[in-house]
Amino acid sequence: MRTLLSIALVGASLAASSAYAGDAGFIVGLKAGNMKIKADDIKNESATATGLVVGYGFSNGMAIEVEANKADGDLEYTDPWTLTTEVDSYKVDTRALYLAYRTPGNAYFKVKAGALHHSTTIDYSWGSETTNGNNFSAGLGGGYDFGPVMLEVEYTALARDTKVLHADADLISVSLSANF
Repeated sequence: MRTLLSIALVGASLAASSAYAGDAGFIVGLKAGNMKIKADDIKNESATATGLVVGYGFSNGMAIEVEANKADGDLEYTDPWTLTTEVDSYKVDTRALYLAYRTPGNAYFKVKAGALHHSTTIDYSWGSETTNGNNFSAGLGGGYDFGPVMLEVEYTALARDTKVLHADADLISVSLSANF
């Protein structure tokens, strides 16, 4: 029984690998999107983010991707001590290493997971505070492979409860990548 199961698993993996023949190569792309900061006391929590993706796709649908994103925005919240509305600016820079998988076909689904480093700076009226951290990050998306170019839409969970923001950070983005 184990032998039959092993043969079936090897056959399925070979069949899946053959569906990707010729799709291996380097990936370089640009992305843009909306970074959302989620916290109970923050009212205005989104900013435009831009990013760069560089990676290598293997013929079995797997890829290794390095991604860098940057976002600048304003945080509007009520100061618990003075009960006044405050507006502070923030900047988030992320760098991540992901293992990604794309399903076979021109229209595909994508999942990715990996390690992320973030640097968050908030400029208060009285000064600024910066923190750095490392997180697990994961994302889901889909796209269309036009041959030399891929168009993807993704949701990525970037950070959970950063020390400065005490909030979650997520990115919804669109990317255009060249394959060669």
